[in-house]
Amino acid sequence: MSIVHVFNDQKKFSVGYFQFLADHGFKLDDHELYHYGKRDPEFSRIGVRANFLPSWFLPRGHLRLLRSLGRADRIIVHSLAAPLLVVWLALRPSIAHKVTWVVWGKDLYLYALSTRRSLPLRIYEAFRKRAIANIGRVLTGFKEDFDELQRLYRSAANNSSCTLLYPYNVQLPGGSISKRSEQPYTVLLGNSASVTNEHLEMLPKLAGVQEQIDEVIVPLSYGSTRRYVARVLDMGRHELGDRFSSLTDFIAPQEYFALLGGVDIAVFNHKRQEAFNNICTLLLGGVTVYLNDEITTARFLQRIGVAIRSCQDIADAGLRAISDAERATNISILREELRIERSVEKWRDILQG
Repeated sequence: MSIVHVFNDQKKFSVGYFQFLADHGFKLDDHELYHYGKRDPEFSRIGVRANFLPSWFLPRGHLRLLRSLGRADRIIVHSLAAPLLVVWLALRPSIAHKVTWVVWGKDLYLYALSTRRSLPLRIYEAFRKRAIANIGRVLTGFKEDFDELQRLYRSAANNSSCTLLYPYNVQLPGGSISKRSEQPYTVLLGNSASVTNEHLEMLPKLAGVQEQIDEVIVPLSYGSTRRYVARVLDMGRHELGDRFSSLTDFIAPQEYFALLGGVDIAVFNHKRQEAFNNICTLLLGGVTVYLNDEITTARFLQRIGVAIRSCQDIADAGLRAISDAERATNISILREELRIERSVEKWRDILQG
């Protein structure tokens, strides 16, 4: 069986994903990868055939990709983002029907949350609608995302869900969990420099309760323009002074996980599903997590009984850490929900079933 994977330029997911497959007995000889971004020797080390496309927009490499899609028995699209791929799936229903689209978040909400709907974006969205209508199967982290897909696009695709889509990107803390329930708190704001973190909306709210805060850490190492990062830095320093701390350079994954281990409260003000692996890692570490209560992530976690807080409450109620009992319950629920055996079973069904 021939399986073709198409990944966007996020190697932080793709390398770990194929290592996960290799470690759990999947035969990688059957798999071929087309990856946007720079060449990386890690894939050869793992044992997967990898092709690299330098740009979403340039034709270089795409003709080979399209030929591989035509020959493939199954196609796994990890985030439906590349414009030339979208156009091809819109025009070739027979190929799109072989596709399993792994929804990441932005690829679902790109148009719905756009504030400037330019003519090129509207044309792109017309192709996206047609491509999505042709896709045969959708894999989401939880059913609430598929509910949104049906609401936005009336998809008739078969749906499958797995909370832990990329197991090697969630750190499962071990040992005892000790978090401060008393002020002042170490606060994490957002997961990247993307504007969807809504930093500019949240920083003044945190400034309003800064007497509860020891430090606000804001990761800004990727995801947006220098201009937006500069605006966040300026506002953070103005609103929070010495309490504001930014991460503008990439750090090693283990160093980042160690940083998360020192956080008491995390605030994710996204207006769409995003940063789910970060959120799970924090909850498993006993951290109090604030989410925008309108997004699918919040609805999913509340449905399975995980205790979270609402970003909308910070201005009026201030910051409130969850109790030790709630921490224990969160960890118990998520350890069961994120068992790696579930991921192995789900990917075996997608790739071999």
